[in-house]
Amino acid sequence: MRISPDKTSRYALLQRVAPLLRHQILGNFHPLGLLADLVVRHVNAGNDDKAKHFALNLQDLTRATRDATLSLFSWLSDEEQSPSNAGQALATCVELVSSEFAMRGIALEASIEVDAWVQARAIRELFLGSLYAVTDQDSPPQEVRVRAVAGVSAVEITIDVSGSTLSDGPPVWRITESDVHSLAELNSCHVMRAGTRTILYVPCSESSAGSQGNST
Repeated sequence: MRISPDKTSRYALLQRVAPLLRHQILGNFHPLGLLADLVVRHVNAGNDDKAKHFALNLQDLTRATRDATLSLFSWLSDEEQSPSNAGQALATCVELVSSEFAMRGIALEASIEVDAWVQARAIRELFLGSLYAVTDQDSPPQEVRVRAVAGVSAVEITIDVSGSTLSDGPPVWRITESDVHSLAELNSCHVMRAGTRTILYVPCSESSAGSQGNST
């Protein structure tokens, strides 16, 4: 398969997040089996109340697994997607990389409660790409702070880095500042860099007013 030059950055980012998405999905399958066994065991023993309790837990976990799987599919799709709440989209990204960053010795602090509607792909690609670009350094930062505010026509996301920590070497799929600019162009967004600060501008969706029921 040949990838057009303007989408190589998107492909590189997908290679970085695919293991995280796979881990997120598989992490839900093991407890699904355990809960199903508990439900069957209590039904056979006549413990209806306990069987109902574990069945409800199984239902909740099944929904979580479904949502994680749909998230993976949305990453792979090139189709236009419905607008999503920016705060929820950012929170999903932070949750996705938080464990990886912790293992790398990078503290991730985020203040991202934003009530605005955007294209989820724009947030996912530009925000995650920028997080990787500022941490895929020979001397990665020790702390990454994220702030997001909603403007009239765009969500402004500020990423500040400070300190330094040890690196295990560059990842196989290293995300660069050039990749970030390419992802911004693909998603009709803007990016600015000033010293240790990166500022992203993600346009608000024109149809956001009618999209109150959509989320990532």
